Amino acid sequence: MREKVCTQEQFSALLSVLLDGLSNYTNDQRGDVGSWVRASSLRSLEQLIDLYTNTLQSSKLDETNVHPAHPTEASLKLDQSFVNNHILSGILRQSLDSIDSVRQLAWYTMSQILLKLSSSNLLQIDKDISTVLKSTFDPKNCEHWRELKWTFSNSFKLLKTLIEINLITLSSSSLPSQDRIENSTELSESLLQGIIILVGGKGNSDVSQLILLKLYLSSGSYDHRPTCAQHTTSRKLTQFE
Repeated sequence: MREKVCTQEQFSALLSVLLDGLSNYTNDQRGDVGSWVRASSLRSLEQLIDLYTNTLQSSKLDETNVHPAHPTEASLKLDQSFVNNHILSGILRQSLDSIDSVRQLAWYTMSQILLKLSSSNLLQIDKDISTVLKSTFDPKNCEHWRELKWTFSNSFKLLKTLIEINLITLSSSSLPSQDRIENSTELSESLLQGIIILVGGKGNSDVSQLILLKLYLSSGSYDHRPTCAQHTTSRKLTQFE
């Protein structure tokens, strides 16, 4: 039996610390020193997910060879809703970071985590959402991940697609999937938070228009406001061209 790398308690505590690190925007006389924490958290998250997938696969291998008198220890556990609503959402917010190196790292980290979870059959998320995420963070576009104009434009497209998925789900004649609604809403809100931080950081006084979209997403009231908010967000994009 393989030696246990860390306990479930340690694993969960590490995840919590790293996710908190993604929201570190500390500034001092040296500038955005929080960016060091955000970058370190992104790198460590990828390593931790790698540890999780490898440990799970090793555990399954051990279970096939274990003797009944010596059962294998339980593998690390990671709730899928936590993956979608905290890990993926947190990285999505950083995919719009104003610092090129952090933004590029966020895109790389998202692509790798999606790949690791998918290859291990651990990405239990709505098929349409999974498809658009993998398409957006396709490694074949990695040469653009440092470009603000490209990443902003594609993040905006992803936001619109997630909103459309939500609208289609809610307007469906059948009973809407709550997981699909929750996932698309959480991911949309994270993208929006990233846009707000990015645009607000540029000193744009009109950032309140973007906050309206966040309120719309969290309220669950779907009317004609999305179109106006999307138009406002689209207009912001011209500032980076």
